[in-house]
Amino acid sequence: MKKSELVNVLVNHRTKLTDYAYMLTSNSFDADDLYQDTVLKVLQKHHLYEEMEEGSLIGWLMRIMKNTFINSYRRKRSRKEFSYANIHVFENCFSESPQINDCNKDTYAKEKKLVGLISKLKDDKKVPLEMYNKGFDYKEIAQVLELPMGTVKNKIFLARKSLKEMIRNMSNGGGLAVA
Repeated sequence: MKKSELVNVLVNHRTKLTDYAYMLTSNSFDADDLYQDTVLKVLQKHHLYEEMEEGSLIGWLMRIMKNTFINSYRRKRSRKEFSYANIHVFENCFSESPQINDCNKDTYAKEKKLVGLISKLKDDKKVPLEMYNKGFDYKEIAQVLELPMGTVKNKIFLARKSLKEMIRNMSNGGGLAVA
């Protein structure tokens, strides 16, 4: 398949690929970025696709997209980026206006301890829990991690159970209070 034919396939199946990207990211901006990253990777290595037929190429494109999404997720997780919610809590803690300052001094410290506890979980429990907390539903997590949905639910349950136990142990030593 020539590069021009590959470009035609990408253009003809853009809707299908962007829909798949949206299913993975649940965000139209991230879906567009994921689609562009995938197209860039494919075009940079177009020589690898010379003997592929269009049908098998689409499946392979979707697999490249899924791997790109997983790698991006892992990269973001390893950087331990703050979410906007964390920034909001942090900003409220230092607000000068008494009406806006809804943060008691322990809120940020407790959140930081909780993030530390989550980081202590094993990856097989931590990754599904983090994805669930970011808004992915069980079905999406199962598809991305290539696990049965029941296994995903079980791993999230076990992660929560482990966190509750860690919090209980900390509360006995003056850490986080158990709600």
